[in-house]
Formats: sequence, structure tokens, C-alpha cells
Amino acid sequence: MHVEKIAGLSYDREGIKFIANYVKPTGIVTTKNSLIKLAKKFNLLTIQRLFLIDTDAFKNGITSVIENQPDAVEIMPARIPQLVKELSSKIDVPVITGGLLENREQMLEALNAGARAVSTGNPQLWKEVLY
Repeated sequence: MHVEKIAGLSYDREGIKFIANYVKPTGIVTTKNSLIKLAKKFNLLTIQRLFLIDTDAFKNGITSVIENQPDAVEIMPARIPQLVKELSSKIDVPVITGGLLENREQMLEALNAGARAVSTGNPQLWKEVLY
């Protein structure tokens, strides 16, 4: 569940507690370090989303992942396979990549670079078989 997409939900302990106890998702996707830590306390799987917009964002993302220990990391945009390889070599959690994917070849490029999975909001791509 991407918690930041839910309007009206506070991004604090009570918001995560509500999600864990009433919505009962398997886990959350978030860009917020504090929510990763809170969700783990409620035994939710966590995916930390990183927007790699520049070198500082890349370096800060590595630090954040090491400190927060999410179950996986999603990096965006997906069209940066060289950073998938580099990030995978510096952290100890699976890398998911998403954003700006337009076709099967781009998804395969991300997977071949070391991503464990790809995410997309494009329903046409959900039907692609990649193996």
C-alpha cells in the first residue's frame, strides 16, 4: 500500500497503527524514513521509495536505506540501469525500480541491470511476461 497516496491520513504513529490494524496490508511503500521505522514496529513489510534526481539524492538514499533497513527499495525513475547496478552493490536489500517505463524492453533492461522487480502504473505492462 502506498501510504502517501491516501488523502486524509496522517503520516504518524496513529496513521500507521490504523493502517496496520484496520486495513491490514502486507506492507507499505513510502518515501518517508519515519514511516519505514513505524511500519516495522507494526510488523509491516516496508519498501522505501527513492527518487534519484541527482548525486546527492543517490548518496542520501544509500545512507537512508542503511539506517532504516527497509525490506526492499524502489528507485525511480526506472530508466537508469547503471544506478540500479551501483545501488545494488552498496545496499543489502532487494531493489525494485519504477517510473517512466513504456514497454517490455525497458522493463527487461531494468531487470537485467539487477532490479528484482519493476513497478508501473501502466495496466498494459502488467500483462507482460518477462521470463
